[in-house]
Parts: sequence; structure tokens; C-alpha cells
Amino acid sequence: ITPIPLPVLSNVIGPIVSLLAIRLAFRLPPRLPRFIGAREISRSRMYAFIATSAKFIRMLERIARPRFSGWLELRTIRFANALFLVLMGVLLALPIPPVVPFTHSLPSWAIIIVALAMMEGDGVLMVLGYAVGLGTLIYFILCAGLVVAAIQHMFNYN
Repeated sequence: ITPIPLPVLSNVIGPIVSLLAIRLAFRLPPRLPRFIGAREISRSRMYAFIATSAKFIRMLERIARPRFSGWLELRTIRFANALFLVLMGVLLALPIPPVVPFTHSLPSWAIIIVALAMMEGDGVLMVLGYAVGLGTLIYFILCAGLVVAAIQHMFNYN
């Protein structure tokens, strides 16, 4: 979720998010392929991860709570939420060079917010997650437009 992404990390995590979201869309258990899911993480690494993320998780738990959640339980909404996560996972996985800022952090934030809203049944947070996702789509479209304009400019004046 850093503004300038770490090379390759989001390109690996994006497809995993998309795969899990596809399974969620079709109401299948959230399983990873064996070659990913069967990997063991050392205790020391797991404890370090839990210790560093505990403060962040406590903050998220204060923000998220069940609010306006009736509509979140509708089957079509759950399917749409899963497809939204698939889209954000695909955007996260795009091999965009780290020169362009926020191309990995924006989809990451949308994924985090929507996933948290789904877990906590928070309709307000879900709307915020969709707003971040919409902003992400607009940002990607604008970046693509700039790239296309730059390529057209290069070929028209050379």
C-alpha cells in the first residue's frame, strides 16, 4: 500500500486476491492452489507479522462496525462485491512500472476497505470502498490516456 510499489510483490498478490474473490463470488471456500497454500511460514516470521500488524488491526476494528448492513447480505450484492475485488486484484496485478505512483496502493486500499466492510458488515465502509475503487478506475483511465497521448505525440512528430 505504499505510494511507490515494491517490485513484483503486487504482481503476485493481485492474482491471489482475484482468485480468492472468484471463489467468493461463486460461494466456494476460500482456498489457494496447493503450491501457494501449502507453504509454511516460520513461527518467528508469523509472530513478527502479527506484532507489526496488531496496531493497524486495532485501528481498523475501531473504524469498522455493523452499520446499514441489510443490503450487504443480498446475494447479488455479495456477488458484485466479489467481482469488484476481482477487478481491483487485476488492477493490482498489472505490470505497471513503479515510476507511476499510486498504481498499486489505490487498488490495495480499495481491496482492504471492501474486504473489511464485508467482514464487519459495514455498509458505510462499503460505500467508501466503492468510492476508492471508482477513484482508482478514474486514475487508471487518466494514466492510460496520458500514455496513449504521449505515444501519439511521439509518432506524430518524429
